[in-house]
Amino acid sequence: MKAIRVHSHGGPDVLAYEDVDIGQPGPGEVRVRNRAIGVNFVDIYLRTGAFAPPHLPFTPGKEGAGEVLAVGEGVADFAPGDRVAYVEALGAYAEECIVPAHFLVHLPDAIDFETAAAMMLKGLTAQYLLRRTFHVEAGHTILVHAAAGGGGLILTQWAKQLGATVIGTVGSPEKAELARQNGCDDVIDYRKEDFAARVKEVTKAKAATSFTTGWEMPLSRARSIACGLSAISSASARRRDRSRHSTSCSWPKKARSSLHGQC
Repeated sequence: MKAIRVHSHGGPDVLAYEDVDIGQPGPGEVRVRNRAIGVNFVDIYLRTGAFAPPHLPFTPGKEGAGEVLAVGEGVADFAPGDRVAYVEALGAYAEECIVPAHFLVHLPDAIDFETAAAMMLKGLTAQYLLRRTFHVEAGHTILVHAAAGGGGLILTQWAKQLGATVIGTVGSPEKAELARQNGCDDVIDYRKEDFAARVKEVTKAKAATSFTTGWEMPLSRARSIACGLSAISSASARRRDRSRHSTSCSWPKKARSSLHGQC
């Protein structure tokens, strides 16, 4: 099969299109034929060496969607022919890849491969933030940083479905329009405005739960958020103590086996 391989760190020129034999899945693993893959900044970090890959050479890519070709010993939840999506399994830039079964989810027929491959990392991040880090409900006001980014757009739409009021920060007029189209009630261009002051103005000085999904925010303007994915304060006094401390993102050891029921 064909795969993109990285033998040494560097720019795009180190990406090599090669024939690779990936073998058969071992215990607890699944072999997947990729129909679509996700492309993320972490792929660049691994290619350049900013993040250390587990070994060299390696195949980049950490999310995708496709069909099960074979399963290893002990895998009971998946069978050849199943439509699946996965995340956090290095090796997606390939026609096929071996994925630990606990990183796979069943893909409903209503979701196409392209959508699934693009939403796994961002969608799970949104689920973690909105339903685990802080349980957003109707009546809450939340602040979404990088609201026009992939993660920010999912967060905004999901939060609106939950009945929350969404304030979004962006870095340009074009991104502001995109954020509004996807449900942001108020949009702040952080390159032109002090977002902390504007949030106080919009909320009439009440606290808002804050989520950051990107790395655009200048450090000087990020004084009210913690680095990473975090919830900093509550939209209501009764939850202020519980949400005051930042909660860094850590994925559960086992992913759920279906995309159904994740709201």
